[in-house]
Amino acid sequence: MRIHYLTDIYLGERNAGTTHTLEIVKHLQRENKVDVICPTPTDNIKFNYQCVIPTFGLKGMARMAILNLGFLLLYPFYLLKNRPDVIYQRFDGSLLLAPSVIFSKLFNVRLVMEVNGNLIDEIRMKKSPPLYIKLVYLSEKLYYSHSEKIICVTPGLKKLLCERYNLSESKIEVVCNGVNIELFKPVKNTAEKQFILFQGSLLNWQGLENLINAVPQIVEKCPNISLLIVGDGPEKDKLITLTNSLNVSEHVIFIPAVPQETLVKLINLADICVAPFIKERNDKIGISPMKIVEYMACGKPIVSSRINNLDEIEKFNAGVLIDPENPEKLAGAIIRLLEAPEETIKMGENGRHLVECRYSWKYIGGSVAIILRSTSQIGRE
Repeated sequence: MRIHYLTDIYLGERNAGTTHTLEIVKHLQRENKVDVICPTPTDNIKFNYQCVIPTFGLKGMARMAILNLGFLLLYPFYLLKNRPDVIYQRFDGSLLLAPSVIFSKLFNVRLVMEVNGNLIDEIRMKKSPPLYIKLVYLSEKLYYSHSEKIICVTPGLKKLLCERYNLSESKIEVVCNGVNIELFKPVKNTAEKQFILFQGSLLNWQGLENLINAVPQIVEKCPNISLLIVGDGPEKDKLITLTNSLNVSEHVIFIPAVPQETLVKLINLADICVAPFIKERNDKIGISPMKIVEYMACGKPIVSSRINNLDEIEKFNAGVLIDPENPEKLAGAIIRLLEAPEETIKMGENGRHLVECRYSWKYIGGSVAIILRSTSQIGRE
């Protein structure tokens, strides 16, 4: 099967979007021919088959405009020479002119869309202009109504898409995020100091203000503790200011986004890993964050918010869930686990076993491949 994977994200930033794309492509191409059609990636990212859309280093609206024009002008020639069995697209808010819809119709190729979150709510929370929010809504409606199948990451997101765009439930399949279990694996922690770790983009829905507000209570009980916050994002300066105002800067270490190989080492340095999500954006659709499965793959106990789709953490005794946006309960849960090392070891073992069974990228990529193959055959039996 030949797959054209279209994406408008910049492959090179150290974030979940890049990781997800690279892992899906890697595992799809084990048994299929995969062409990646994307904006110019960083020099260290190469694909066996690719159609690169140049953006000339532009940013913002100029980048968006040149990206849409590039896809419309360059992709059809590539498609003519390298005809796929199916087009698989991830839309992240830039390809507003829906080139995959146009060319899937012109060339009679089935289109499958990948949806990784509630994009409308995300851009609204970033205070994007109303016109842009409306354009994204119209683009999503066009993409999803004209695609043959949609793959999304949570049952809650599936329900939201059905209601928002009047879609049939049978059109949408749920395939969650995964983890590279060969890279993310437990390594013995020999550090004398205790560490709590958060990793991810520093955005308001991650709940990091609540985490930092919990630090004074944690330090009072466990003075030999440091919180590692690994990642970049628009909330960073505000979080540093909050840390200073609480006089806990010596216990909170901000680390810029790092390569995955370094991230594995940092996670394994931690005694407890945290994901203190807030309810806004997260609870309505549920979440399938890669940070959670990466923590579990490294055998780390988790303290996270009680958010839709995270119930497996408690169900399989891989960690503790607490009410979101409650620094006191967050601190209490962290302190309890820091004082119960035998329990945390067992939780870590349970989490590792869970990801080995359900969340390896090999398993996730295989699930996506099955959907793409069956979709490519519709009307051609």
